[in-house]
Amino acid sequence: MAEAMLTASINEDGHEDVSPGTVPSEERQKQENLLGEVLACRAFLSCYYPEETEVTRSLCLRALTLLAPNHIARITVGWAQLLDLYSSAVNDAEAAIQSGLQASLLAQATGQISLAISVIGSIVMNMIGTGQLHEAYRMTQQAIQLGTLPGGSVLPETGYPAFLQAEILREWNQLDAAHVRLEGAILLCQQIESHALFVYLCYGCAIQLRLHLSCGELKAAYSAFQQFERLGRNMNQIYTYMYSRFTTIDQIRLWLACGELDHATQWAETLDLTERDGTPFAREREDTARVRVLLVQKQPDVALQRLEPVLQRVPTEDTGSGCPLRSGSLGRAGGLHP
Repeated sequence: MAEAMLTASINEDGHEDVSPGTVPSEERQKQENLLGEVLACRAFLSCYYPEETEVTRSLCLRALTLLAPNHIARITVGWAQLLDLYSSAVNDAEAAIQSGLQASLLAQATGQISLAISVIGSIVMNMIGTGQLHEAYRMTQQAIQLGTLPGGSVLPETGYPAFLQAEILREWNQLDAAHVRLEGAILLCQQIESHALFVYLCYGCAIQLRLHLSCGELKAAYSAFQQFERLGRNMNQIYTYMYSRFTTIDQIRLWLACGELDHATQWAETLDLTERDGTPFAREREDTARVRVLLVQKQPDVALQRLEPVLQRVPTEDTGSGCPLRSGSLGRAGGLHP
């Protein structure tokens, strides 16, 4: 409704003779900024709706043509581009990370520190998915420093990058240190007084699930998964996105570790019989989880056949840092490691 109203208002002013390169009038620029903000919000929300992922790019481009330079809504646009480029069929992790970096720099320049921390968190998740763990850890340190206030107190939002530090430490097999970092992150995030609390705590539960699985603590892993599901009920569509990103594969890992092959097999059979929807990223996660079930069922040939179309979508690019940036399915899915 806001978009339609603002578009109509701007179009009514369109009869004015404005030559190319002319700076819009103050009132017109104000309206264009408002419309740009609305489009930026729509673009960000559309990232979580599979049926609208094709719309995200056009919304971002329209918003950028309207927003004044350094307008804070450009942060939302960059964040939306980060999410879209990584999870959609575009499948370009490098471009996603670059969009996120630009958004985080603008957030810092305009004093939006909490927002900058959140954007950096999304960048770090993509870096973890593409194997850039050392760079990802450096960025979490930067985010925590941004949120550290004079006197040593820290913003609650720093719990988000702290969660991701725990995930990186787990990947490095520093499990005790990961536990300590995770506990501190939970305490920080519990101080957040907004809807973001549920989002960040969901991230924490997902990482807690992985950490307990890595430690062989199956009962605690089940508890973390159940807590993830409970928190997700408060988040509607965002939960669907987070489930595909974090727990599709880990749920199968948990069932298999607990000897619940029947549950895993039933899930895989249902997947084969139902129409597949969701983002390309979500489907890739499901394919990778399905392969785990096939391997346990001692069907390696079928598993290889299932992996073939996934592997065909895995381009390898040189980031210039000496390590390949895997912008394809297995890189961003991150689901084949133990």
